Amino acid sequence: MHSAVWWFDGSRLAAALVSLDDFMAGGAHALAAERARMHVAADFYPLAIATERGAVEGIDQDAAGGPCSGLAQLPVRARLFLHAVLALMLRTAEADALMYAACFEHRACFSPAMEMLLHDALEHDELPRTLRLLASFDTFDDIVVHAARTVEAAAWPRLFAEIGGGAAHVFARCLRRGRLRTAAQCLLIVHTMEPPSVAERCILALLAQAAKTQDRDLCVDVLRFLRRTAAADSATHAIYARLLQSAH
Repeated sequence: MHSAVWWFDGSRLAAALVSLDDFMAGGAHALAAERARMHVAADFYPLAIATERGAVEGIDQDAAGGPCSGLAQLPVRARLFLHAVLALMLRTAEADALMYAACFEHRACFSPAMEMLLHDALEHDELPRTLRLLASFDTFDDIVVHAARTVEAAAWPRLFAEIGGGAAHVFARCLRRGRLRTAAQCLLIVHTMEPPSVAERCILALLAQAAKTQDRDLCVDVLRFLRRTAAADSATHAIYARLLQSAH
């Protein structure tokens, strides 16, 4: 397992992954390998690496409005670094990345960091190993859907082709596992990527499940989605019209 050695040169925060043996043997030379280094953008003065939160914390002197009379008056800033460390580990030792990610699985920073990791992987063509890591965790579908909703729809075919089975497959798995909120968020992706007949089945299946679990809010959300898309899509317009007719 590698350790992270951090330093700040006055303008940027950097870290290197290095084993203890290599560091003791090579000192600063062990940090020189570019493939084992990363940089974290931090528009504040870093003071601490909050490892348990996967974030770097510091103070924003500019926001203090002038000379400070005490640290308590300075706004505290934080930025996640967990995704950057994992991306670096994935390029050097995937097994280490999995062990390190597992340490954060039940922490609040986990899902946001994993979504950021997937977002970066889409930009830098590193999807296969990133998805292998994410697939090791129960929140895989949640992370995929949430991350997909933050990127342009043009990136969806590449993402879901790499996952396999398409957006409808992810939707069905969410429904089967009772992750109805994630399934609802996936509806837009299904509606955009899949044929109208598939989208119709998914919408009706989610409505049925929401009714079965007496989740009124979810039923309302799905109906709002139908109403919003009905104006531009004949398939959802037909579903919405049938549902309105049956309600009367």
